[in-house]
Amino acid sequence: MLISNIKVLTRSFRQMTLSSFADKIKSYSKQQIFGYLENIKYYYYYFNKIKNIEKNKKLNQEKKVLMLTGTFYSTQIYRCLHQREQLEIKNIVCDYKYISLITLKDILSYDVFIFHRVRCNKFVNFMIDRIHSCNKKIIFDIDDLIFDPSSISNIPTVITKKDKLKRSQQYLDTLKKSDFALTTTNYLADILRKYKPSFINRNALSNQQISSIISKKVLKNSAKINIGYISGSNSHDQDFKIIEKPLISMLKKYPNVNLYIFGFLRLGKAFDIFKSQIIRIPFVPWEKMLDEVAKFDINVAPLRVSDCFCESKSEIKFIEAGLLSIPTIASPTEAFKYAILNNVNGYLAEDEKQWTDCMEMLITDRVLRKKIGKNANKAVMKNYCPQYRSENLFNIINEVLEKNQKA
Repeated sequence: MLISNIKVLTRSFRQMTLSSFADKIKSYSKQQIFGYLENIKYYYYYFNKIKNIEKNKKLNQEKKVLMLTGTFYSTQIYRCLHQREQLEIKNIVCDYKYISLITLKDILSYDVFIFHRVRCNKFVNFMIDRIHSCNKKIIFDIDDLIFDPSSISNIPTVITKKDKLKRSQQYLDTLKKSDFALTTTNYLADILRKYKPSFINRNALSNQQISSIISKKVLKNSAKINIGYISGSNSHDQDFKIIEKPLISMLKKYPNVNLYIFGFLRLGKAFDIFKSQIIRIPFVPWEKMLDEVAKFDINVAPLRVSDCFCESKSEIKFIEAGLLSIPTIASPTEAFKYAILNNVNGYLAEDEKQWTDCMEMLITDRVLRKKIGKNANKAVMKNYCPQYRSENLFNIINEVLEKNQKA
């Protein structure tokens, strides 16, 4: 009734010419004119009130996502904080907290729950049951092959084999109790699909990382060439052995070449004679890591291609170096083959000869280094910026919600 009255009132005024409107007003008494004005104020007030009600209904219908992490490691930065930013770009409400802090109120407040590296225990199992009792969905987010007890025993870590198997089984239990899985590579997604429908949302940069690259560019000694290696954990000694001989030959042949070792790595005794060319960078907080990477001229990322644990690794080392326009030489794992167009924005090296050849090309050709680094930066800014990745994650969340509605 209110809307129809507004339409009638509006139509009656629209049908009048200016002169006829003036004549009409002259024929009205002051009381009639004030009556019309009051009606207009009334209709305007309630029309806007209806609009606000509809707007609030729409807001109440917005879907909310809660990201929950079970780890204190830096993986939560890419898998929680960066993915939260991607969802916020698409105007999806997304919050983030540790799994131990989830409450029953949270279960009522959110529509989708993303469990990143959450190991199952009595508390987690209780919360999973409560979420499902409210007909809401859980996505198990994982970025490594730590949920497979048959593979985890071969990974060198500081914890005992028994503890590794226990933790791996706990991850697997959470996966089995979830509705979907979300991961970083095709390799991991294929394994996860044995248990649950799985999606891929590759690791990506944040806007803060991108905006800070100007401050990360450092003045380098043009006479020195720095080959850099990043080790995020103490499980990559075997991977580094792939490039030991090529590196030793480069250090021996080119005295102006330095080897930067970032993080955890035990160098073989063969490197002892090159101590003056080796710079150890102690493990630093994640926020300062790019400051160290910026000192590299060449980034190397060796991985054992035949190893399932290595195949599950993402292309993050290429992304971080590419952000800083630093060329990368990497092993041809699935993730690096996805990211790197060989001889264009980086290099894929399968054996010692290819590693040696790629290193020597980049060491001796400054123009080539800049060209490959620039192409890597273009690829990273196009394919790994939050705006680009947000579309993919947005579609994943919508698909999960649609399947929930149909269930």
